[in-house]
Amino acid sequence: LMQLQLGSCREEDIAAAIACPVASIHPERDEAVIYGGAVHLSKESLSDRNGRPIYGRAALVRQSGWGKMVEDSPVVRISQEHGILKTGITMRTNLHVGEVVMILPVHSCLAANLLGCAVQQIILPYSYPG
Repeated sequence: LMQLQLGSCREEDIAAAIACPVASIHPERDEAVIYGGAVHLSKESLSDRNGRPIYGRAALVRQSGWGKMVEDSPVVRISQEHGILKTGITMRTNLHVGEVVMILPVHSCLAANLLGCAVQQIILPYSYPG
């Protein structure tokens, strides 16, 4: 996401996403708790359009990886093990407890380093819908 924000790549050039299980959903707050926090995504952040920090962006799981990122569903807060995902319209209708959501990390090198040897199982290829 950092390279995308800098303009040095396109969204379909992003080569890594972290598969994060959904731990709970809170529709009254338009939020979901994911098992994906600082130890998975790092504490590195970017600013959204309003200057608030984001720690990743959601994308829906596809059969061969993930699809386009969901603009209105960033990871807005993180603790050590968990993240708070803002759930816009798309995520509210497609997200269920126990399912996996793909999170595009702010900095893929940090995420790959933090995940260590499990990285082959968690980072999947992007499946851009042309």
